[in-house]
Amino acid sequence: MSVYLIVNGTVTDPEAVQTYLANVGPTLRGRRFEVLVSTDDAVTVEGEPSGPRVVVMRFPDHAAFHEWYDSPEYQEVLPHRLKGTTGFAVVADGRD
Repeated sequence: MSVYLIVNGTVTDPEAVQTYLANVGPTLRGRRFEVLVSTDDAVTVEGEPSGPRVVVMRFPDHAAFHEWYDSPEYQEVLPHRLKGTTGFAVVADGRD
């Protein structure tokens, strides 16, 4: 079953986010994933979001997600995103 990583937030430190973006690509090489959404201009239609930045990634299953997210390579890059944004990330099961 596919799982989705959904990130919502506000960029608070563009330099830290640029460092993250410059380094995250190699952590994903050879892994099974698809970026479905990546925008800084999401429009809220209900509720209180953390900001206009939304990223949605699909992984084939929880194992594939954790293989990437928990990897030493990604954990080394992740602090740049956390430093450069406020918001949240969730992982949700798909319906397939």
